[in-house]
Amino acid sequence: MHLKHQTAFAQFTAAPKLQPGLIAGTLVETPNGWTRVEDVSVGTQVATFDGGFRPVTQVTRQPDADALWCVPGGTLGACSDLLVEADQHLALTHTACRRLFGLPVVLAPVSALTGHGGIHRVPGKSAPVHRLHFAEDEILWTQTGALIHAGLDGHDSPYRKLGYGETRALLLMMPDHTYAPDLAA
Repeated sequence: MHLKHQTAFAQFTAAPKLQPGLIAGTLVETPNGWTRVEDVSVGTQVATFDGGFRPVTQVTRQPDADALWCVPGGTLGACSDLLVEADQHLALTHTACRRLFGLPVVLAPVSALTGHGGIHRVPGKSAPVHRLHFAEDEILWTQTGALIHAGLDGHDSPYRKLGYGETRALLLMMPDHTYAPDLAA
């Protein structure tokens, strides 16, 4: 005996995944100097890693982030403590990137950087998030030297995004890296 079951599936379109934004208080470089992200408006020129100054096409405020990570001042070029969302990617430009991946810059998830230079999760804190939109996928100069990815919603990045294991392997290849325990595991 053969059973014939039919299942109906609803047609739907998945909502695009929103890219992380910048936590209020984060400094971005503009032609007028370093400016807090919440003071940036449409049309403001913001410094990008590979494209000079690019105009902001839209600014949106996202729901407060409650899963924050801290990149301490002095780490990855940040002049002072930098708070980022848990799913944020930071750009790494170390020579080990070229040796391991053949690329001058790669994007690493902040959670995989735990322990490097004191990067850690900040429990129990939330903060407003501001999203700067651009015509193209960008990497922004923040906190006078840290590089943060500002991707396009629903689009794959042209930059190589590393996974957890790739990021940890890269950290071990950096000669200036001092071993830090993997606190995320």
